[in-house]
Amino acid sequence: MDYYDLIIVGAGPAGSTLAHALQDSGKRILVIDKQDFPRDKTCAGWVTPAVMDSLDIDINHYGTGRTLQPIRRFRIGMMGQSAVENDHGEIVSYGIRRCEFDAFLLDRTAVPKQLNTPVKSIVRRDGNWVINDTWERP
Repeated sequence: MDYYDLIIVGAGPAGSTLAHALQDSGKRILVIDKQDFPRDKTCAGWVTPAVMDSLDIDINHYGTGRTLQPIRRFRIGMMGQSAVENDHGEIVSYGIRRCEFDAFLLDRTAVPKQLNTPVKSIVRRDGNWVINDTWERP
């Protein structure tokens, strides 16, 4: 049995960001995800500059070899009506590919990862949480 102080189930943006924030805490941390990375993820093809700042992502570093399309303006329309142009002048969002974004967040996390591993059981045993009869957290 392997013991960890913190076991994070899900290596997407929330899980990998939590692991990244706590990786220097002195705690033993494990991240588990049912899929391997990079993975296809069809939702949320953009992030705001505020998100990039809060995740401490250097735009120049991230944009090297990955999709990062600045969005300053866009049109909104409804069927049968003229489109409305929204020109903000400054960047209001970045177009991204989730498979690249999620993999970037996970790759920068220096904790053990168990990918391509579905969580099949979480049980309480002797006051500890046991996941898949393999990993234990007090």
